[in-house]
Amino acid sequence: MSTIIADNLTGKTAAGNVTVTSEGGAATFQLQQGLVKAWAKGSFYDTTLDDSFSMSSVTDNGTGDSTFTVSNAFNNANYAVAMTRGRSASNYTTSKAGGMVIADNQTLPTTTAIRARGLDTDAAEFDFDIACVSFMGDLA
Repeated sequence: MSTIIADNLTGKTAAGNVTVTSEGGAATFQLQQGLVKAWAKGSFYDTTLDDSFSMSSVTDNGTGDSTFTVSNAFNNANYAVAMTRGRSASNYTTSKAGGMVIADNQTLPTTTAIRARGLDTDAAEFDFDIACVSFMGDLA
């Protein structure tokens, strides 16, 4: 097995154009397109981050309402966000099931931030103990 050690990867035809061939060899994709650009895991009811990458801040806007701000701006506000949420084992019995809603009709995503709301099964805003968020898209 060979080992490649590098500080930078630069495409042959364009600096940001690094092509990766699929496992079966039938398809290719651009490496930078397939990377998660920012992520965080934490207790968002008090904006405590357990770990994160390229996340500049999490703002607590009130019960079940948080704003996630990334360190590097996206090319536009059409990036994808994946979110999960849950309760810790010690608080599991006191929680209602629910989900995360990204933005609303008054707070649209920007190139650097998105607002999310945790809702219980009654559609009431709810603070989850554990939440994870990932951002995918083209950086500016």
